[in-house]
Amino acid sequence: MAGKSKEYIFFVKHPQHTIAPVIAENWEQATVKAADFWGVKWGKVAALCECERKMGTHKGVCMDCNKVFYGGEVICPMCLRARKDEERRKQEWLKSGGASLLPKRGLQVKMI
Repeated sequence: MAGKSKEYIFFVKHPQHTIAPVIAENWEQATVKAADFWGVKWGKVAALCECERKMGTHKGVCMDCNKVFYGGEVICPMCLRARKDEERRKQEWLKSGGASLLPKRGLQVKMI
């Protein structure tokens, strides 16, 4: 008899995307779901993904606004829409030249 797998909420962050809260059983699945949340291919973002936080799931209670809602997610539809809008605005900002303000990969800071 197989035991029920435990799901967690992963808060996945990436330098060029907003933080994506996703439900997954492990880190690999979390990165795949985060790439789907951001609307990009997994191979383009997987290497730079970081886990900001991991916690147990509480389905039916929105983790952003704490309202009770029906569904199998951890964010209500209104808060999910707000997070998607935030991601869209960040991508527009990056395309308009905001990427030049982000730290470069491999940037070394010299201490004197």
